[in-house]
Amino acid sequence: HLSQARAQLAQLIGSDSSRITFTSSGTEANNMAFYSCTRDQNSGCEILTTSIEHSSIQKMSNFLKLNGVSVKRLEVNSQGLINLEELRESINENTSLVSIQWVNNETGVIQPISEIGQICTDASVPLHTDAAQAVGKIEMNIQEMPIDFFSLTGHKFHSPQGTGAIYCKDKFV
Repeated sequence: HLSQARAQLAQLIGSDSSRITFTSSGTEANNMAFYSCTRDQNSGCEILTTSIEHSSIQKMSNFLKLNGVSVKRLEVNSQGLINLEELRESINENTSLVSIQWVNNETGVIQPISEIGQICTDASVPLHTDAAQAVGKIEMNIQEMPIDFFSLTGHKFHSPQGTGAIYCKDKFV
């Protein structure tokens, strides 16, 4: 049944099933992406995220900050969108991950994730997106998008409570 669930999820998000790892929650999936990009870094490691992320991202960012990781939170405009030029200018040689929620869980604002991903790809920095609110609502083909980590939680699209998953483009995790 697990392989069937993995195949169904892969079809839903447009992925190869071998790139999906099931987790106990969206929070665990988010944490895996953050940990995989910071675990081997010495001081100087930086994460770029936004001021409007889900609480699980905020908490992991705060934890990493307490442990020596620099965290920069980009602000959003009055429409809830990040400034793409500010993102581009904020990425530097220490940036080890950019994490931006695809669809905000409180406002419903949809970030331009493909454009964000292209900026990250051009800078050779992995992009993580918390896509819990996007799965099943936005048509997607993740393997064709510039996204390295894509996390989700099952109960947002009629899967059991206590399930999550992470897509890893290159199986960094």
